[in-house]
Amino acid sequence: MLLCLHGGGYTGLSWGVLAAELRGIQCQVVAPDLRGHGETRSPDDADLAAETLAADVAELWHVLAARRRLTTPLVLVGHSMGGAVAVWAARRILEEDASCPLAGVAVIDVVEGTALAALPSMRSVLSARPARFASLKEALAWARATHATTNPSAARLSLPSQLRWEEAGAATETTRGAGVLPLPPSLPSISEDGGVDQARGGWVWRTPLPDSAPFWDGWYRGLSPAFLGLPCPKVLVLAGTDRLDKALTIGQMQGRFQLALLPQACLDLAGHAVHEDAPGAVAGILSGFLARHRVGLPGLAIPSRSPGTQHPAPSPG
Repeated sequence: MLLCLHGGGYTGLSWGVLAAELRGIQCQVVAPDLRGHGETRSPDDADLAAETLAADVAELWHVLAARRRLTTPLVLVGHSMGGAVAVWAARRILEEDASCPLAGVAVIDVVEGTALAALPSMRSVLSARPARFASLKEALAWARATHATTNPSAARLSLPSQLRWEEAGAATETTRGAGVLPLPPSLPSISEDGGVDQARGGWVWRTPLPDSAPFWDGWYRGLSPAFLGLPCPKVLVLAGTDRLDKALTIGQMQGRFQLALLPQACLDLAGHAVHEDAPGAVAGILSGFLARHRVGLPGLAIPSRSPGTQHPAPSPG
């Protein structure tokens, strides 16, 4: 099972296009909406602390394992914030159940050092996003223009789930103190030649990321040693080696994890959501990682010797 965790503000649908690109691997892909995102509801949607999100993921795994009597290997895959949550969740799952068949952890486009260095600029980055879109078609056009998502197929699938409908004149709600947020009756995907235009109101972000600022440091602080300390195969998917911090540079030289760099041709087209913008390349890396550790592959068949047969005698000399 691949348990795929999205980044901040995204939803499980962020993995849809990549899942279709997986080749040669027999696996089940589970991509939930994390707390405070998409269609998931919790008693406190505002609590996006690393330990809370990790506990949610661990509980989800335990429920899936119990209900479906899973004995298949588990591989945690995470992008950006979801990559950090994957590491914290893996550690928690192993602490709660050492017999868990954790077969690997894949982290995409997040490193402790660079993430912490980028936090001071995050508020300005988020404030530059439009607060409201008149239609989903307008949201898609914005995503293309700003390279928020450069893959039209991924954007049409993923972007609507990141937004919620708000009636005209209504104050934009936040999850802090509000409990849950209303969603429209349905979340349509966006067609190439049209959109969902409404006569009133507009589409606003489902997850108010600026409100999660108190948790940002906790997502990433200590991430590199935690990643290196996981007792399972690990792969880190990055745009370049310049993203590595000191701990990961040393760990990579010691062979403690696999470092996979995206081809330059993909980087020329991809933004932060590399698994959406270059799903084939990222899926190829994941498939290779799983195959290397024989996860999702049929077992090796060792032919048995028929009764009465003998091994050939060694030739002289």
